[in-house]
Order: sequence, then C-alpha cells, then structure tokens
Amino acid sequence: MEARLRLLGTGSSAGIPILGCSCKVCCSCKANFSSKNKNIRTRSSLLISSGGKNLVIDTCPDFRYQMLREGIDHLDSVIYTHIHFDHISGFDDIRAYSFWDSYSTIDVYIPDMMYELFLTRYSYFLGKNISYKGTCPRVAIRKLPTPKTCSSILSFHLDCFDIDVEYFCFKHSNTDVFAYRFGRFLYLTDFKYLDSKIVDQLKGKIDFAVISGINFKKEHFIHSTIDETQELLDKLQVNKAVITHICHDVDYYDPDNIHRLKSGVSLGYDGMSVDINM
Repeated sequence: MEARLRLLGTGSSAGIPILGCSCKVCCSCKANFSSKNKNIRTRSSLLISSGGKNLVIDTCPDFRYQMLREGIDHLDSVIYTHIHFDHISGFDDIRAYSFWDSYSTIDVYIPDMMYELFLTRYSYFLGKNISYKGTCPRVAIRKLPTPKTCSSILSFHLDCFDIDVEYFCFKHSNTDVFAYRFGRFLYLTDFKYLDSKIVDQLKGKIDFAVISGINFKKEHFIHSTIDETQELLDKLQVNKAVITHICHDVDYYDPDNIHRLKSGVSLGYDGMSVDINM
C-alpha cells in the first residue's frame, strides 16, 4: 500500500522554542519565528494518508494548528500511543470535523488502560454527560488490549486502510506506551529500551521508521538519545529512518549533524513529507 507520511510535529513535550528558555536554539527560534525555520517544533504527531483516507497518530496540544497548516479537511482515524498530555490533549479538536460531516464516524483506537481516563476527562465529548448541549463528534472508541508481556506482539484491523496493524507495548518511566507497525513501516516514540525478544521478532521486517531520539547527549533517564536510537535501528536492520520527538538541545542547522547521523537517518522537521510503500 502506497502512503504519504507527514510529520505534523517533531518536538518533545515542551515544544521548541520552550517558554522562558534562553538557550541558543530557543533564542534563534524566537528571533526567526517562521514556519520555514526547521528548529521550531510543535509537539510530536504523525499524519498518514492513503487512498483519500487520513489517519493521525496522537493529537498533541498543537493538533488544531498542525491540521490547519497541512490543509486537512477530513479525518478518518486516530491512533494513540499513550496517555501523556503532549500526545492526547488535542483530542477535543477532532470535534470540529463533525460540524461539517454529520454522517462519517472517526475511529479512535486507544490502549485499553486509557479508556477510563478518556471517559472521565472527555465525558461531555463522548456523550456521557447529558447536561452538555454542544456538538458531540461522531467517534467510535476502539480499545486495544494491552499485550501481556513486553515481548508480545498483537494486531488489530485498521478499517480506514483495510490493513492489519501490529503493535507492542513498553514502559516509558511508569507509563505503558504502544508502538505500531504498518506493514514495513514502524512508528515508535517515547521509548528508552525495547525487549530483546521484540527486537528479534522485528529484525529485517521494517524498511522505514519514524522514531524518537531526544538529543545527541550520552544519556537521558527516560528517553532514547539519538545515538541509542541509531543503535536500535542497526539491530532492527532498518536502513531508512527519520528522528522525531527532538528537544531544544538539537540544532537542525548544526553542520556537525552530518557526522552524527548514519547513512539513511535524518532529523525530522515539522511538515516533512515522505512517500512510502507500507
């Protein structure tokens, strides 16, 4: 299946520039606050388009702006990786698509451990609060069961593309995170380590990945550094990848990046588009 990937956002949880930060990258972004500045990063999210259908992975706080910037006038599906604010807080904004389309339903795939929180936080949104008088979106919540172990791979059928999607789970600090494999494409964010059995199962099965790498430093306590991410890509035998979920320690325009990144690996930027065969 041919698909177009658009990196809606490529920043870490605070975005870039970070409020109140006086580092070189943040100051340069404030001085040149332009959509052409590839150091300006909204929170991480991905759009996958194929056959006239649009799917988004994670709705970050900047979701509304991202969809306006990319000119996306309809949405078919949303998939969530985990419950953190920078990945879910744009959920309310999908409601606007129901203003203009009273027939289509947006499928929302969520890890099952997120379900009760969604019901509580978005009770008005999901029709559970009878006092709410505003427009409710046409959504179908589809719970994905959490794999029993960090070495298990499960799958579900994704209706909008009519394909099966594999997923597995890992710990991000004390939070469960899901990663998704669409055929030969992998989306993996907010990881530090993967179970070796998962690596063995995925080895040689991925042609392209959008994968997180927080910075070029030696260590981060809950996120993979870019060097650690590249080591994982080698283990998985992935030849082409784009790094996302990048913090302000990384300057996109630093000429030394060419020596830090392996062949086939590049830094992502907001609005970046890649055509792949999944």
